[in-house]
Amino acid sequence: MHFGLSHLFKGKAPDLVVSGANHGINTGGAANNSGTVNAAIEALEQGVPAIAISTEDPAECDPETTAPPLDFTETASYTSELVAAIASHRDGEGPLLPAGVGLNVTYPAGKAKGTKLTAADVDPAQVDYVETTPGQFEAVPSCAGTADDPATDFGAMRAGYVAITQLEAPQKQGGVADDLDYLAELK
Repeated sequence: MHFGLSHLFKGKAPDLVVSGANHGINTGGAANNSGTVNAAIEALEQGVPAIAISTEDPAECDPETTAPPLDFTETASYTSELVAAIASHRDGEGPLLPAGVGLNVTYPAGKAKGTKLTAADVDPAQVDYVETTPGQFEAVPSCAGTADDPATDFGAMRAGYVAITQLEAPQKQGGVADDLDYLAELK
């Protein structure tokens, strides 16, 4: 992302970066490990509005599933509608989204029931590690999360809704909360 924005789009930033669609979910703490989400955050750091898109794979939460292979058709259609909706709310030639703010969008398996604006699930990570041989581990996605809370990205997605969670670019200067000023006095 950095190369594309700093070289290919040098001097003429795009109106929006859409990163993905990722195969599998980027909810809760798993978003921190996502290349799709981090590409969107890199765009935000470069001052470009961004959206990270992922699609739930039914086999990710149920390895015994007999669901058909993952199909991105619904996700692609939704993404197109989402970008059109954002563009229709644009203020003249202004940015598509507020400065430093992006979206993490998780599309559920199958046809979505609708869209929910959500908070990130508090589950710290959605990855299990299986020792395949002594001392060697394989990362295996799991579906840990608060499935019974539709206010979270994971819960909304598991209930069949598109989950949209706000992303923010890390602040490059300042940004330390005033109530933490005392930490600057540590030696």
